[in-house]
Amino acid sequence: MPQELSRAARTLLAFYRGEGRTNTGYTLHGILGWDDDTWEHLHDFIQWVFPNERRSDFNPDAPTLTPELISLWASDPVLGDNFNLAFARWLRFVGLERTASQGFRFTDGASSVNRSVWAFPNHNWLRITRVLTCLRLLHHADDAEQLGDFLVNEAAPNFGIDDETVQFWRNAAGM
Repeated sequence: MPQELSRAARTLLAFYRGEGRTNTGYTLHGILGWDDDTWEHLHDFIQWVFPNERRSDFNPDAPTLTPELISLWASDPVLGDNFNLAFARWLRFVGLERTASQGFRFTDGASSVNRSVWAFPNHNWLRITRVLTCLRLLHHADDAEQLGDFLVNEAAPNFGIDDETVQFWRNAAGM
């Protein structure tokens, strides 16, 4: 790991490479193996799995992305592969899938936990903003825009998601 990076940055890189742990002891691959109920009820991991440039009010000890980290992410295939695994796991958690022909869509038979993500204003709407921001920052701008488009045009009208939340999602996706 580059020596010029801060300790927090090195810690995030180690976590994302599968060699380190969060400040509460979770590993990336451990988190990715959790069931949906655990993803729903634990709140101190999402800032590690989908970091962004702003410090989290909920988990201020979680590392943030810096320009140096963002640059490194583009050149490290392990970081990219693990990020793709994390994004795929998050999609399953919220009851979405991506198809080649239709883009993003709701999965058939999504569990009640997954569907509760969309049912009423809750912490998962903030998580969606975080995921969109992370996608955009970590060189997945097309995914962020496509997911943002789906959220704005499909999820929001179908679940009565308020205009303020929709605007947060638009901004996070770079729309």
